[in-house]
Amino acid sequence: MSPERFHGWSIRCFRPVPLLTCLLSALLFLFFLESTAEATCPIDRSPSGPGNPFTVHLGKDCTQQDRDAQAVKAGDLFAAIAEGRGVDLVGVVVTGDLLLEQLPLQAASALPTLPLPVREATQSQGLKEVRVVAGPISIRDSVVRGEISTGIKEGLVIMKGPVTMTGTTFERSVDFSQAAFAAPVDFSEAMLLSEGFFIHALFAQAVRFEKTAFGVHARFHRARFLEPVTFHRAGFNGPAEFIEVTFDYPGR
Repeated sequence: MSPERFHGWSIRCFRPVPLLTCLLSALLFLFFLESTAEATCPIDRSPSGPGNPFTVHLGKDCTQQDRDAQAVKAGDLFAAIAEGRGVDLVGVVVTGDLLLEQLPLQAASALPTLPLPVREATQSQGLKEVRVVAGPISIRDSVVRGEISTGIKEGLVIMKGPVTMTGTTFERSVDFSQAAFAAPVDFSEAMLLSEGFFIHALFAQAVRFEKTAFGVHARFHRARFLEPVTFHRAGFNGPAEFIEVTFDYPGR
């Protein structure tokens, strides 16, 4: 009369209790455990589909083990961005590299709603095609374990929507070089443990790096700020380059 075992849990099924009854009891027990886990770690996900942002929110009571188990793959984020969808993450772990240079090129002439400074940037560089992140990108109070990179030295990656990275820790490099931000950008209270590069980036709206912790190297070489920017109480734990940076906003 030895007990049956299911996934490490001991379910005592003594004959002549039918095995089917024992299995049903085990399934109900596992369902109870899963329901309890969901109650202690609430998870909010958006329905997938065109127009819906890729959304994953994990509650404050989730453990690190919960967050690792519900990790978001960078490949899934890339797929959503490539479809023109936004990204809305809170309290998650992101694994893998998000390489924006792999986005398909789009005709610059097909983007008439861009702010004038962004359109002028495409024209001044003689660009016929650009890469576009159409939706808002929000990754808050999360951990990004891979790289985020535009990966180009010429051309533009146009970020049409707001970019919000508040309270997020980036364990590897963050490289938004050659990015044109058409909407507000907020990295407040973010931690960049490795490089943070914004080389030749264009910021058309307000920018916040308040209480941002920059890592081994921060580069804003030839960046342009067209609206107010703050680095209030930001920390730099390595070289910080602001060579040929332009501040063009009114009232500066």
